[in-house]
Amino acid sequence: MSEFGVSVDRLIVVHDDLDLPVGQMRVKFNGGTGGHNGLLSIILALEAEGFYRLKLGIGRPEPGQNVADYVLAPFRESELDSMNAMLDRSVDALQCLVTQGPAEAMNRYNQRVKD
Repeated sequence: MSEFGVSVDRLIVVHDDLDLPVGQMRVKFNGGTGGHNGLLSIILALEAEGFYRLKLGIGRPEPGQNVADYVLAPFRESELDSMNAMLDRSVDALQCLVTQGPAEAMNRYNQRVKD
């Protein structure tokens, strides 16, 4: 980022989120890791938390299921339609975030997805 003169507040990180139901997404600025090791790695490397995140909901594992195993497992057949729809919306959300700004992206895409 420093090589290209890009400030941290211009970064957008797209990542999975256990705290959002499958198919739901959230645009957010700043914050901690929420236990996400990938975010921890980015924050430690940048020495900053002030970047945008597009959080893609993957839901929580069943009680007793290992979180790492859950995150790395393929999606269930019953989740595929929701995941594909969310991925399509995520492209639109990123485009909106870049072209129309964070307020519009958050207003438009930080809504509950109805089953």
